[in-house]
Amino acid sequence: MWKWKSIGALGTFAGSTYFVADSRLVHAKSSPEQADYISMPPGMTTRTHLQPAFDTHGAIRGEGMARPELAEMQLRHVQVFFRHGARTPLRILTWMDQPEWPKDKILGDPPLPAVTYTTTDVHGQLVPSGPYEAMYQKIIFKGGTPAGQLTKTGKEQVYELGRRIRGDYIEKRHLIAPTFNASEVYVRSTNMMRTIESARWLLSGIFGHNKRGDKIIIHTEPAEREILYPNHSFCRQLKLFNKKLFKELDASIPGLREDRAQLQRLLEYSEEANNKQKLNYVDLRDEIIARQAHGITVPEKALTMMNSIELYAVRMLTSMVSGSGRKIRKEILRLACGPVIHMIRDNMDMSLRNDGFYKLNLYACHDSTLMALLVTFGIFDGKWPPFAADLVFETYEDKYGDAWVRVMYLGDVQKLSNAETDEVISMDSFKALIGTYAVSPDKYKEECEVEADDGEVEGRSPGL
Repeated sequence: MWKWKSIGALGTFAGSTYFVADSRLVHAKSSPEQADYISMPPGMTTRTHLQPAFDTHGAIRGEGMARPELAEMQLRHVQVFFRHGARTPLRILTWMDQPEWPKDKILGDPPLPAVTYTTTDVHGQLVPSGPYEAMYQKIIFKGGTPAGQLTKTGKEQVYELGRRIRGDYIEKRHLIAPTFNASEVYVRSTNMMRTIESARWLLSGIFGHNKRGDKIIIHTEPAEREILYPNHSFCRQLKLFNKKLFKELDASIPGLREDRAQLQRLLEYSEEANNKQKLNYVDLRDEIIARQAHGITVPEKALTMMNSIELYAVRMLTSMVSGSGRKIRKEILRLACGPVIHMIRDNMDMSLRNDGFYKLNLYACHDSTLMALLVTFGIFDGKWPPFAADLVFETYEDKYGDAWVRVMYLGDVQKLSNAETDEVISMDSFKALIGTYAVSPDKYKEECEVEADDGEVEGRSPGL
């Protein structure tokens, strides 16, 4: 039986705070959307000078006036969700000729300044290696390199993303200090070495060696409490949706069955020799993209159908993390990323209400995380999120005290549905857009806890 508490700006599920971690817990119930307990950085003060967004007659202040320019607003807070850097494939495709992945060349650190760090859960306790990491360490490629590991190339990719973040929020916007300050920056990662190390190298890009900065803690959570990817393994309702959708993929995606048969013939793939399993587009794409990222040869036959492989892999993963059809899509998205959307919204609220709240929240996650969020916000471009892809949420305040949001993906500004301008959307419109998808911890637990029809579904969550 899960034990429930509320210890974060969002509260927790399975005893897990999912947005901030600190030894200080401050009770607050300032609004219906505020969680019961709020964990805040040291020295945080409650902000009391915010002007209300409505006048005494209930009208939005400034209605009919020209929308403020971004340059006239104050940047209050930034949240960055980023995919890990390039890695080794997740599986060995035994039906393909396998190349060498030499451990001494593929792994190791690049010659760049790097931070040191420790990892704890959000309560300051050590978190043992998770089930996914244990699984990957048992899959060894030729050359001695395990599956799913962040490579030297991947570390360089997230380091460059960190340099961009430094340029944007230290050198240009002066949002945070040039050295790591634990009261300004919060770092969270899934409990896998490729995301933890990606967080480390992103921070290295931002802060260099950080010799004069605060001690860096990268917060993780056990797999059963994880929300930073669609958690099919521990959300039973999502697991059931996933199982049903997987069975119906061939029928639900036009052309998939016919093109798969053609691809299997081209690649001489035998279902009989592979436990009667059809060729998996997602696994094949993963193998190809990982090889290309590291300059390893890809079979020419596979490259001739790369457009088809990419198309169906994207459609398959999209279906698995967001469903198909309006009704089921809403239900699956709520379970796939609803708690994250709730966290994004509450982080924004806290940054506006409290001067001492974090200025920058960093989340090291996965392609499935980003894909679910992009679909939810209506900005998915139909392309697989690349290694080191970033999705950014900036919170602004204008001179009237009204809040605005700017969303960027891969460095480009995204216009959300119902946005008042091409660059920003008002906080009210933003909350209206995500309202049906944001899921509180208690509601998430309730929606996840259904009786499974046949117990545990084996295997990993899509995209992991």
